[in-house]
Amino acid sequence: MLGIKIKRINKINYYWVILTAFFIVRIIIVTKQPIYFDEFDSSYYFEFKIFNAFRLPIITLLFSVLKTNGNIVIFHALVSSLSWLFFLIYTKDIFKNKFIRLFYQIVILLFSFSQIVLLRDSYILSESLTLSSSLVLIACTLNFNKNKFFHHYMFLFILVIFSGVKSTNSIIGLLIIFSYLIFLFFVMTRDSKLHKIYLISILSTLVIGSFAHSSVSSEITAKLNTSAIINYRIWGNDDWKSFLLEKNYPPELRTIWRDRRQYNLGETPDQGVINEKIFQKWWDRDGETFLIDFMLNNPGYTIFGPIFLPILNSKTDYSYTLLHGWAQDPRANREILRFDLPTNVLWPEERIYSYIFVFVVLCTFSFYFLFLTVMNQYQQNIGERIALILTFVFFWSYFSWWFGSKPGDDILRHQEMPSVTLRLIFLISLFQILDYFTQYLKSHFCKD
Repeated sequence: MLGIKIKRINKINYYWVILTAFFIVRIIIVTKQPIYFDEFDSSYYFEFKIFNAFRLPIITLLFSVLKTNGNIVIFHALVSSLSWLFFLIYTKDIFKNKFIRLFYQIVILLFSFSQIVLLRDSYILSESLTLSSSLVLIACTLNFNKNKFFHHYMFLFILVIFSGVKSTNSIIGLLIIFSYLIFLFFVMTRDSKLHKIYLISILSTLVIGSFAHSSVSSEITAKLNTSAIINYRIWGNDDWKSFLLEKNYPPELRTIWRDRRQYNLGETPDQGVINEKIFQKWWDRDGETFLIDFMLNNPGYTIFGPIFLPILNSKTDYSYTLLHGWAQDPRANREILRFDLPTNVLWPEERIYSYIFVFVVLCTFSFYFLFLTVMNQYQQNIGERIALILTFVFFWSYFSWWFGSKPGDDILRHQEMPSVTLRLIFLISLFQILDYFTQYLKSHFCKD
C-alpha cells in the first residue's frame, strides 16, 4: 500500500513540475518579445470610464491600474498561461482512455506555444484577455455540471469578465447569458439554492447589458467601421456603390479616404474621413443606419460575403474574408516575434495551404457530428456542447465581419479567438474519435 501511495505522489509531483515549467517558460518567451503599441488605438485602453466609454470598463480599469506597457505584457502572460493550464486540466477528463488523455495534454501544451497564440500577449490591446477569458469559458462549457452550483457561479463570473474586455465580446456575452437563462428556466430542476443562481444571473445580465449598451452607443467605433466597410468592400461593386450613393453618401469622401491611405498624414484613412463635416452631415441623415439597411437590401452580401466576397466584388480577394481570418498569417508578424518554435503545424504559412487547412477543419466538424450521430451512445452531451460553442464562434465571426474587420491586421486580430477556438475544437474532435475507437477495440479485445 505504501508503495502505491508513493508512486501516486510521485506521479502528481511530476505532473505539477511539468505544468510549472510550462508556466515559467511561456512567461519568459512572451516577456522577451518587443511590445506592440498601436499608435491609433492602444491609448484608448488607458481611459477608464464606467458609462458611455469608447473602450469597455473592465479592460480600461486593468490597464489604468497596471499603468505601464511592461506591466500589462507581464499580466497578459500570467493570465494567458493560467488560462491554458485551466483549459488543459478542466478538459482532459472528457476522454476516457488515459493514453489519449496524456497525448491530448501534450498536443494542447505544444499548441499553446504556437506563434499566433503567443503573439497577442505582447500587444497593448484587448485580444490577449479576450482569448484567455474565452479559453476558460470553453473549458467551463465542456465540463459544466448543472448540479454543481460552483460551476454556475464560475461560468457567470468569467462571462462578465469576458464581456467587459471587448465591444464584440459584450454582444456575444449578452447572447450567451440569454441562452443560459433559457437553460436555467427549462432545464434546471427546482432547488432551494436555485434562487441564488437566478439572482446572480440577473445581476450578470444587467452588467453585460450595460457593456453591450456602451458598445453599440459608441459613435466613434460605428463611424470608423462604417467608413472602413464602405471603402474596402462596398465601393468596388457597382450595384453596392449605387445603393451607397442613393443613400446620399458624398463621393468626395472616397477621394479623401484614398489620399489618406496613400500618404501618411498622421491619422488613419477612416479617421480622416469621419473628421470631415460632410461625413457628419451624412451620418446624421443616413449614415447611422446605413450598414443595417445595406445588409437587409443585399442578402447575398450578408450571407455569402463573409466567405465569398471576391466572387461578389472582383476588386477584393480572400484576405478580406473570414477564410483569411480563420487561417491567420504567421508571416505577418515576423518582425514582432523573435523566436521560431516548431509548434506552428496548425498554422500553415502559404496562403493556399492555410485555406485548405481551414476547409479540412470544417470538414472534420461535419465528420465528427456524423460520427456522433452513428455512434449515438458515445458522449452525446460533449457533442452538443461542442455544437453550441461552434454556433457562438461562427456568429462571433460573422458579427465581427459585418460591422468591422477590415483587411490586414484588423481582420487577423478580430478573428484570432475564433481561429484558435476552431483549432481547439478540431483537436478535441479528433481525440474524441480516437478515444471512442480505443474504447471500442479494448472492449472488443476483452470479449475475445
